[in-house]
Amino acid sequence: MDRRARAATWMAALMAVLFSSTPVAAAPMANEPVAAGQHFLGVVNDRHGRAVVDVVCSGTGAPGETGPPAGGQTLGLDKGGGGGTTGDAAMQVVARFHEDSSASVVLRGYGVDEGMPMSLSLPCSGGGTVAFTPDPDSPTAKPDLVHVTYVDIAR
Repeated sequence: MDRRARAATWMAALMAVLFSSTPVAAAPMANEPVAAGQHFLGVVNDRHGRAVVDVVCSGTGAPGETGPPAGGQTLGLDKGGGGGTTGDAAMQVVARFHEDSSASVVLRGYGVDEGMPMSLSLPCSGGGTVAFTPDPDSPTAKPDLVHVTYVDIAR
């Protein structure tokens, strides 16, 4: 093969890689395990920012009214670039709502969403926080906090 043909072949291969529908630096595989020394983002309904949690309330709109989360909502983790770090020891992350800490969700992998516990009693409106806390804790671990807006879907 002469020099021009090799250059054309090389250029075609490069273009195929650059314009391929498969990213060269792929996202973490689904269920990649949580391990020590990682950065992470907590996600609520696939969002880290401007997350909304739908709540099923009686519809009276009374101050302080609470209700369970609507079905089909999720909590999960994205790996890298986040506000949380697993520190020296964590092998899982525990998600817990500040407004009702009676139930938690254990997240052991990235890219796998877990359902919100239906036993939660959450505000029908306003804002709140979900803490994604590395477990076990260590001096180098840092939780990630996701601010959420509660919306009453019964109104």
